[in-house]
Amino acid sequence: MAVEMDHALTAEPGIGPPLPCAVVEHRGAGRRLDSSSNFFEEIGMLDTNGDKLSRRCLLAGGMACVGLVLATVPWGVMAQASPEVIATQSTSDQGVTVRVTPKSIGRPDSRWEFMVVLDTHSADLSDDLTRSATLVTDEGRAFRPVSWQGAPPGGHHREGVLAFDVPAPRPDVIELRIARQGESAPRVFRWKF
Repeated sequence: MAVEMDHALTAEPGIGPPLPCAVVEHRGAGRRLDSSSNFFEEIGMLDTNGDKLSRRCLLAGGMACVGLVLATVPWGVMAQASPEVIATQSTSDQGVTVRVTPKSIGRPDSRWEFMVVLDTHSADLSDDLTRSATLVTDEGRAFRPVSWQGAPPGGHHREGVLAFDVPAPRPDVIELRIARQGESAPRVFRWKF
């Protein structure tokens, strides 16, 4: 189907100023889209009352569809991550549970943040996470946290955000390792992009 713009101007009742007509090749014959054409009936562009849909109505419907699609696209940094990446991971050892949830990760040359929660009923949580945590990539690059924003050392419940500056290129796999005093191996939380 080929569409050419004609220099003639037409106005359909109720849709505002005149708009250029389009000449459409449909089934081998050129046809003018105006009020005398049965073209709308042939291609099914009628509303529920059998009236032709105006160009403005079609434009508004098209824009609404585009808006709906854009609204469903995840625009944050998590857009680059699969559902497994954003999943909370948890480990328990020696009466202490550590839960880690990626908060904003995936974009290289940006700050990556992880929500970290430590819980216990038996010990004092005196971990200095800016010293005991390391972010390691599948290429072997290791990063130390640039900040911890949350509860200070001590108590039976701590939570906060651990942040890392991660330069490009973006890794395919990352591991957050938290070494806790008195534990033989670090806690390892792994996500794949």
